[in-house]
Amino acid sequence: MKQALKKHQEAINTAINNALNNDLEQAGTLGKEVNERLKSFATKGKGVRGGLVCATYQFYHETIPQNITDTAAGIELIHAGLLIHDDIMDEDHTRRGMAASHEHYAQLHTQHPNPRKAGESLAICEGDIAYFLGYTLLDHEVARKIIHDIALVGVAQMHDIANEHQEPTVADVMRCYEYKTARYTFSMPMWAGATLAGEKETADKLYQAGIHAGILYQLRDDELGLYGNPDITGKPRASDLRQGKHTIHTALLKEHTSTEDYEIARKKSLTQSPEDIDWVVNLITTSGAKKRAQELMDKHAQHAQDIINTTNLAQEHKQFLKEVIAYCRERQK
Repeated sequence: MKQALKKHQEAINTAINNALNNDLEQAGTLGKEVNERLKSFATKGKGVRGGLVCATYQFYHETIPQNITDTAAGIELIHAGLLIHDDIMDEDHTRRGMAASHEHYAQLHTQHPNPRKAGESLAICEGDIAYFLGYTLLDHEVARKIIHDIALVGVAQMHDIANEHQEPTVADVMRCYEYKTARYTFSMPMWAGATLAGEKETADKLYQAGIHAGILYQLRDDELGLYGNPDITGKPRASDLRQGKHTIHTALLKEHTSTEDYEIARKKSLTQSPEDIDWVVNLITTSGAKKRAQELMDKHAQHAQDIINTTNLAQEHKQFLKEVIAYCRERQK
C-alpha cells in the first residue's frame, strides 16, 4: 500500500515546488523565506492524502493529468498549513525532522522584543499562505467540497482544545475524530480522485468508506499512544494522558469504571510519574475500556470493507483499499 502511494510522490512534490516558485518575494524578503520553508516542509510528509487522490483517479484512467497532480499537491499544501498551526496550539517544538515553524521564526527573530510571540505570529501567517496557495491548485470541480471539509476540521480542532478542560462523551470524541481526521485524511482525497475520474457514485461511496477508515486510523493512534513501543512510534508513551487530553480510551474508561477510580486516574495521568501512568494504563486494560476500543476498531474496519465491496471497482482496486484499511488497523507507528 505504501509503495502504491509513494510512486505518486515525486510528481506531487514537483507540483508543490512549482506552486511555490511564485512571486511572494515581491511583498518582502520574508516571501523567499516562506517559499523555501514550505518547499522543504510540505514535501517531507508521507503524502498519503495526495497519493490517495492520484491512486483513486488511476483506478479508472492509466495516465494522470496535471489537474489531478495539482489537486493532490494542493491538498498536501493545505495539510502543511494545518500542521503548522497545530504545532503552535500543541506547543510542539519539532515536526518532520525540522524545527516547528513557530520555533524556526522565533530563532530567526531573537532581537524582537518578544521572540516567542513573533515566532507564533509569523508561523500563523506561513500556515495561512500554505492554505491559500493550496487552494489555487485545486480543480474547480472539487474545490468547494474540499474547502468545506477543511472548515469542518477547524471546528473539530476547536472542540479538541475545549475538551481538554471538559469531560467529553464517547460520542463527542468519535465526532471529533470524524471531522478532525477521517474526512480530510481519507474521505476527501478518495472522493476527489473518483469525482475527477467521472465516477460520482463511487466517489460518494468512497467518501463514506473513508470516514470509517479515518476513525479506525485515529483509534489505532490512541492505542499506540498507550500500548505501542515508543522506539517504533517515535512518540513518548502516554503523551496524550500526560497532557490531559481526552481520547477514546479516557472516554470509555469513564463508562467502564467507578467515578472514584476515574477521578484518581485523571489525577495520576497528570503527575508525569511512570508508576502513575502504569496504574492508569492498567486500569484502562482491566476495566474493559481497551477491549471496547478494539471492538470499535473492528466495527469501523468492517463497515469500510462492506462499503468498498458495493462499489464498481475492479477486484485489484478493492484489494488495494482493503490494504489501506488493514494498514490503519495494524500499523505500528
